Order: sequence, then structure tokens, then C-alpha cells
Amino acid sequence: MMKPQDSCDRNHQEGDKLVSHSQCKNNIYLVSRLNDNVVKDMMITPIHTVEEGLQRAFEALGKDAQVAAIPEGPLVLSLLKH
Repeated sequence: MMKPQDSCDRNHQEGDKLVSHSQCKNNIYLVSRLNDNVVKDMMITPIHTVEEGLQRAFEALGKDAQVAAIPEGPLVLSLLKH
């Protein structure tokens, strides 16, 4: 029988795989008070304002691109269906 902690650990590892996969396939920007090097170590691009993030996203994807701003990003990881 699996202990509750074992289930939690397994789910956490699966979540890490999803985040890692998303980070490899997408540009993820973070506005925070964290040191830029800490953010880079998480495989995330540090930015200093939402406007900077939008500018960088539209430069990379084109002016008609659809982007998502997620205020509580650590709580949400969206997946697109193709």
C-alpha cells in the first residue's frame, strides 16, 4: 500500500517533468524581486516589468501573437492542445 507522502512525491516529480518540458519548449518570463541569477538558474528569463515581458514576447512571436500573463504563475501551468 502506498503512503500519502509517496503519492505526493510521485505527483511532485510528474509536475517537475511538465514544468521542465514547458520550459524547454517555451519562453517563460518572470517579474519578481528574486535575483536575476536565481531566476536564470530555474531556466526562466527574468524581466523587470510586465511591459518588458510583453515587448519581448511580441518581438519574438510577432505583433499579432497571443500571449498569457499569469499573475500567480507558480500556481498555474497551462498546456495548449494542438
